[in-house]
Amino acid sequence: MGMALEEALSLQTSPSSPPAAFGSPEGAGGLLRKQELVTQNELLKQQVKIFEEDFQRERSDRERMNEEKEELKKQVEKLQAQVTLSNAQIKAFKDEEKAKEALKQQKRKAKVRLEGGSSTASSSFFRELQSHGRDSVCSDVPHSVASD
Repeated sequence: MGMALEEALSLQTSPSSPPAAFGSPEGAGGLLRKQELVTQNELLKQQVKIFEEDFQRERSDRERMNEEKEELKKQVEKLQAQVTLSNAQIKAFKDEEKAKEALKQQKRKAKVRLEGGSSTASSSFFRELQSHGRDSVCSDVPHSVASD
């Protein structure tokens, strides 16, 4: 695009006819007009050059930003995977702690049952002793031991 504009501008300023002589009626005015056009052409060429440089800078900036964006996307994905893994580890740890606590509670309940059950068993044994009489339940135990 820049080259086409430069060519069009250079065609406008290129003389299609030989320059008028300085002594001709339009010589001084024509020469002044030609100088203005040459100056304007140079200014336009400089503008086109500046616009092209700006365009190239903006293009490279966009490319760099896209590369940075892609890199950041990769970092986000990596961090999300780490968060997911950490959450899974935390859940597994909590589940393990719950299982340990449940096991402790089961052990406590079993211990209470055993302790409570043995006292219940021994108290029922003594009730049975009292209801049947010592001699019938403990016939093979000497009276001195059974009465103690």
